[in-house]
Formats: sequence, C-alpha cells, structure tokens
Amino acid sequence: MIRGGCLCGGVRFEATLPFSDANYCHCSRCRKHSGAEAAVTARVPSEQFELLSGQELIRVYEPDDGAVKAFCSVCGSSLFGRRWPEGDEIAIRLGTIDGDPEIRPELHSRNCAASVARRWRRSRHPRRLRGAVGAGHQTRGRIC
Repeated sequence: MIRGGCLCGGVRFEATLPFSDANYCHCSRCRKHSGAEAAVTARVPSEQFELLSGQELIRVYEPDDGAVKAFCSVCGSSLFGRRWPEGDEIAIRLGTIDGDPEIRPELHSRNCAASVARRWRRSRHPRRLRGAVGAGHQTRGRIC
C-alpha cells in the first residue's frame, strides 16, 4: 500500500501495489502540465485505488485528442492522467507519491494519444542514473 497527495495536502489517495507499469511522457501537453521535461506516471487498476480526500478540489482538463490532465485546484499539483476518473486504470503522477513507489519508469512516449493506446517505445539508451525516480538520464550528450 502506498499513499500520496498534492502539495497543499487537500487531495490524498492510496493505492495497493504493484503498479502495472510506469513511463515518461515527453509530449508537449505533459511537459507543460508537469513543468518538466516529461510527466512521470505509473498505473494501477481502478479497483486498487482509493481517493481518501479532496475530490471537490480536483479539476480536469480533457483535450479532444489526448489524455486527461487532473490537478489540484488549490496548489496546482499534477495528480492523475489518462481517463481520470472513469478509466479501468488510474494513472498516478509519481511525484505525488509519499515514499518509494517501488517501480522505475522504463518506457518513453512522445504522444499522449499513443500513451493511451499503449504504443510504447522502450528506451534504446543505457541508463546512467538507474533508480532515480523522475530524473533524466544522460545519453550521448543529451537528456532523454
């Protein structure tokens, strides 16, 4: 069992591990929503997720051609993605987890629509910062 929440503490949740997978999404929407090079997300089946508090604080941006972006209306923390809250899986932003999520992202996507369809591309580059949640890894002079 893991717990997590937003920066202000208004939204709290828990999930039963294990996560099914984790990824970095580098699409322009996820970069803008996360304020970073990529959104770092892991998924659990909906039945393994419980929203403990703050449902009234969650706002959702739902573009016509991409995955949902759910965030806290008070502090702005990026919380959930994909098809929140109706999907068969809950995509949780790893930065919202309290403690070790017990999974490391290995998949990279450049398109939210591709992420939703699970058309992943495994990184072909060796990792130098293995185990660093949310950190990019240096490969051939660039960050990916």
